[in-house]
Amino acid sequence: MTSSRSALVFAVLAVALAAEASAQESGGGMSDLRGGFFAESDGGGSDDGADAGDATAEAGGASDNGASDTGAADGGTADGSGEAADTGGGDDGDATGSIGGKSVFGRKAAAGEDSRMPYPDEADDPFEPLGIRSGGMTYLPKIELRGGVTDNAARSATGKNGSYYEIAPELVGRSDWSRHSLEVSLRGTFRDYVSGSTDSEPTFNGTVKSQLDLRETTAINLKAGYDLSRESATDPDVAGVVDRPLIHGLTGSVGFSQEIGAFELKPSLTATRTIYERSAGGTNRNSTLTEAGLRATYDGGVVKPFVEAIALRRGYDDKIDGNGQQRAATGGELRGGVAFDHDTILVGEVALGYRREHLKDAGLADLEGWTLVGDVTWTISALTKVTVNARTDFNPSTVLGASGSVKHQADVKLSHSLRRNVVVDLGLVAGREDFTGLDRTDTSLEASAGATYKLNRTAAVTARARHERLSTTVPGEDYTANSFEVGLSLQR
Repeated sequence: MTSSRSALVFAVLAVALAAEASAQESGGGMSDLRGGFFAESDGGGSDDGADAGDATAEAGGASDNGASDTGAADGGTADGSGEAADTGGGDDGDATGSIGGKSVFGRKAAAGEDSRMPYPDEADDPFEPLGIRSGGMTYLPKIELRGGVTDNAARSATGKNGSYYEIAPELVGRSDWSRHSLEVSLRGTFRDYVSGSTDSEPTFNGTVKSQLDLRETTAINLKAGYDLSRESATDPDVAGVVDRPLIHGLTGSVGFSQEIGAFELKPSLTATRTIYERSAGGTNRNSTLTEAGLRATYDGGVVKPFVEAIALRRGYDDKIDGNGQQRAATGGELRGGVAFDHDTILVGEVALGYRREHLKDAGLADLEGWTLVGDVTWTISALTKVTVNARTDFNPSTVLGASGSVKHQADVKLSHSLRRNVVVDLGLVAGREDFTGLDRTDTSLEASAGATYKLNRTAAVTARARHERLSTTVPGEDYTANSFEVGLSLQR
């Protein structure tokens, strides 16, 4: 109930912010709000060849099934079966604007170019939000109100039809300073079902990142984050539990970057605290993961190869769990990859590595496996963009005899603008989770298709169809789920 109230309060605040911004833009009070939402925009809707770039910033996503995210250090969420541990090593350096030709929100500033945040230009795209500017910051508030139907509300082998509503507020803020940078990202969703006994599904991801430029080649990177989610129904730790617990994840990190000629060194220290709302089978699963990392990058221009090493230690509040096993672990990860920045056409990085966690109990096998991490954006044209994300999650477990699981997941999304204010997209998510100590392998697939019709800078109508499928080696737990939803998006 507390999480539901918190989500609703967050949603109301976001709605009020968007409404007030809309009223100010229209030059009137709240009585002018309807006209501001549905008035025809300048040049809107009729220019098929216009640039349809999306100016709203996408922040790091939550870690599926809650585990240690071996990808970027933007932090994972504690969604699902494991912990919200970000194992990205120490690369907190996705700078949000800096001096001396450093990155401008992920892109290097050219010589003589203003490295501060570029504001959307109304003449370029009359359907993109302008944001609210205050104190050297630009804030982009947004809220989506959605309603949908599904043929498997519980996402389980025995799930039934249901209808739901969803509230998804967000607030992104970025600095516009000539030196130093600050980025704030707050994103949440609350889904509840109109009928039946299916658990509500609240999620929240909040991140604050800062870069302190000590000098042109030296910087300190700081990050703090909080994640909230409900544990996945397919997690063996909560098998048969009706009221699945909430998981809270707290993350803090400090990093240091130093450029030495064509090389850049980034040592870092990250701590992640995972708190479960309730124990599982009498076992307290609360734990703390500490990681120390070092990343070395060679700046070869467009292509930047790098290597990274991470040492880790995982400790539990209860040194011995309810099954008499000691699950504390030590270990590390080595990986190498390449980052590339070809103007705005191809931006991102990909890395391959190997991770091992050695559990203290001699009766538990090591949790280990290959890791693949990637985050790439390919702008094919002004109208078409492809994003690819890959991640590997290590999920510890408290099931008797089980060390945990290693999950690999890849996400591909294609978006295309049919008109300046009409965007369609296709998405595909594929995953495989292998359990150590359990005779179980899960394979998941999710396909989606969506469309967005932008009414003006403030409002848009959305629609999305989704198909989900889980195949597992455990008899009787396979399922499929289909859903369709429509929504209204308000932004400033």
